[in-house]
Amino acid sequence: MKNIFALIVFFLLLIGANVEGFGQVTYTSNGTCSPTQANYMTTQSCWTKSGTCNASAFPPSSGTAACSVIIEINHQINLTSFNLGSNVTLKINEEGILNISGNLTQDQEISSSIVVDGGELNILGNLKPTSGRNNQPPTELNISLINNGSIFFRFY
Repeated sequence: MKNIFALIVFFLLLIGANVEGFGQVTYTSNGTCSPTQANYMTTQSCWTKSGTCNASAFPPSSGTAACSVIIEINHQINLTSFNLGSNVTLKINEEGILNISGNLTQDQEISSSIVVDGGELNILGNLKPTSGRNNQPPTELNISLINNGSIFFRFY
């Protein structure tokens, strides 16, 4: 009886280990592209991908309920604008700097996250939701600052 119980526990742990990473894909900046490259976010060679639930070779602007997207910034990136879609977490690590000279927009009626983990997020435009549908849940943006991370906003 002990052997059967041990076997059941083993298989449950095995299943749990396999499911843990399911439904998530991470795109990490790898430093091979110029920080001022206009198409940085859509250039495959700028990113290292881990996870298999998304076919895109570069960070998509939105994830799905079945496949959340994490975009990790480990280098300086300068963008004119950036859209944060559904099921996306933007994480700026210690060596990472994300400069947005225009607007940081977020799809309306969704929840997304920004984690500044020792890095910098500089927004010179506005932080605003895009147009959405009526009678939907409110837009939520969760911002976390850890390890002396910083966010700078300049509103016009």
